[in-house]
Amino acid sequence: MKRPTPVAVTFAIACVILLADAAPLWAQGNPKYALWTAPAFLRGANIALSPTERPALADFIALRQAGANLVQLSARGIQKTQPPFADDTASATRLSEAVENADSAGLYVVIAMRTGPGLEDVAVEAQTPGLQSKLWVDSNARSAFQLMWRRLAEEYRSDPHVIGYNLIVEPLPEAAVPGLSTCCASVSDTALLHHGISWPAIADTLVSVIRQVDSVTPIVVGATGFALPPFFASMRPVTGSYIVYDVHQYEPHSYTHQGTSANYPVGLAWPGARFRYWRDNRDHVLDTSFLRSVLAPVVAFQHRAGDAPVFVGEFGVNRQAPGAADFINSETAIFRELGWHGAMWIWGCCGRMEVTAADSASADPQTRAILEAYQEYWRTAPGPH
Repeated sequence: MKRPTPVAVTFAIACVILLADAAPLWAQGNPKYALWTAPAFLRGANIALSPTERPALADFIALRQAGANLVQLSARGIQKTQPPFADDTASATRLSEAVENADSAGLYVVIAMRTGPGLEDVAVEAQTPGLQSKLWVDSNARSAFQLMWRRLAEEYRSDPHVIGYNLIVEPLPEAAVPGLSTCCASVSDTALLHHGISWPAIADTLVSVIRQVDSVTPIVVGATGFALPPFFASMRPVTGSYIVYDVHQYEPHSYTHQGTSANYPVGLAWPGARFRYWRDNRDHVLDTSFLRSVLAPVVAFQHRAGDAPVFVGEFGVNRQAPGAADFINSETAIFRELGWHGAMWIWGCCGRMEVTAADSASADPQTRAILEAYQEYWRTAPGPH
């Protein structure tokens, strides 16, 4: 990996100096973690890395120019998913190039793993009958996954812009339990316990292995159930230093994902529409009060975890959702009020939540408004407004 450019390093050091006075004394000895303790400071987007998605330097520069200061690299692991877990040199090269490009663009970086030994991409696994991540039930796969993260930490620990290791994008041990629904955290917890699966225990070990080679880079951990808000209700805080917690906010899916299937028809409008929320089978009004109720388990968990930093590692809305730009403005205002950091899904490529710099010239006014809403979020100083 090439070392960060002088301009990138200067940018990183300057931001840390500006934030040092705001960080608790116990965090000031770790400039990377000090960024996370500055409320709502880190705001940006996800960029996906895969064999078909290889972003260029221009993509990172455009994100920085749009106002973001953070990119989460949603990446495939540097080892294969199946035994003998051979090196995936193409994925390693893509990740190295992306980190270098983010450095050059002046963006802070969270490295997030979608695959690795025993871990299938959750987006593929959830839609592929018979495909199951063995990580949750196979100790050999877990050991190999731990060693992969150790290698990643050794590679990127010295980069001042790499300020987070996201252990697993949307942990889903529930997939290892046949027939288990992800409707309810309590049902999930009971079923996982019955099968001897503990994500916090697995995360504890991953943190310990990383800390053998990297004592300072913050480690990002999501809840089970795709890291969605309800699954923080009974989550145990992870053991270790400099932990950040990752929640993915797509609730209610009937609004954010409308148009993607027959279950999510188009037409639900923000704000004010009434809808039936599948998790509690009750009618609700689509408004900020509902969003606050959805996020309440995360707020309660944050307090249980000693007011640890919270990162909304994914949030977004399909372009055709009526009122999408206002929805983005409303939920990001809540994130800012709560002091949470955030990265929208997804910059540059691809799908119905895709946002790019070129959207500013779109013929569709809603597409332009969505980009403007994200830009307002990225460029607005943290704190109540």
